[in-house]
Amino acid sequence: MIRSKDWQAPPEIKDMLLESALLPTLEAALRSGSLLDMAKEYDLNMAYLSFVQEIASHPSLIDLVLDIGELYLPRQHASIETLLSKLNDLSRIFLSCLTEESKASMDEEQQKPRRLAERIQETHKIVTEKVA
Repeated sequence: MIRSKDWQAPPEIKDMLLESALLPTLEAALRSGSLLDMAKEYDLNMAYLSFVQEIASHPSLIDLVLDIGELYLPRQHASIETLLSKLNDLSRIFLSCLTEESKASMDEEQQKPRRLAERIQETHKIVTEKVA
């Protein structure tokens, strides 16, 4: 339902997400140590990034990726936007180290960190454009 272009999220959805464990779960996933660690849970992290993109595409939900304040428990340590920004920097460095030759010689499993880095950059760009 959240992927529907015509659907407008009612205020209750935002409140439900703020009161759920979803945002702390997303934050914990995005706070992961490295792209290689994140690639171990590749499908799950790709799903998280897709969900963040969907949240950012709904004007009534975009605030969920920003600082949500101290009203909700557990307290937010860093916003999704902040964590994505840090991961974007890490992804840029990681991708800049890959040569075309090394990309071509990677097997399917070795491609996961690269694809994850690219999705992080894509998600960061979407969030940054929507927040601006």
